[in-house]
Amino acid sequence: MWTLNKIKKAAQHQGYQLQVIGIPKTVDNDIAKTDHAPGFGSAARYIAHAVRDISKDLEAMQSFEQVRIIETMGRNVGWLAAPSGLLRENDNDGPHKIYLPENQLNVEEFLKNISGVVQENGYATIVISEGTGLNGGSLLALGN
Repeated sequence: MWTLNKIKKAAQHQGYQLQVIGIPKTVDNDIAKTDHAPGFGSAARYIAHAVRDISKDLEAMQSFEQVRIIETMGRNVGWLAAPSGLLRENDNDGPHKIYLPENQLNVEEFLKNISGVVQENGYATIVISEGTGLNGGSLLALGN
């Protein structure tokens, strides 16, 4: 939108009549007052496929590695993390836990949940949205 505004202003400055139309898009579907932004559907599908494949890989390799944590985009809402489990076929398929920014994360409970999943399945695939906050309000996202 910023670029379109610059083009519009440049056209106006030159006296060129130009109608500029912008269509907002974002893969993590966090544009206010929109239902589904362009780009979200294919991104959600991609995440679901990737998480399913990563989880199947971990299931096969669990003697070397038991836990994988996958971080998705989504500072304010978990639109991309939430559909990560859409391709689960069985109760023990990953992702085993999905954490969204709409809910605060308690670290002790988080670790207890992962340990329980590993005990039950032998491995745990976890999906967490980048904006998920810890109890107390600080963000969990890397670099914060």
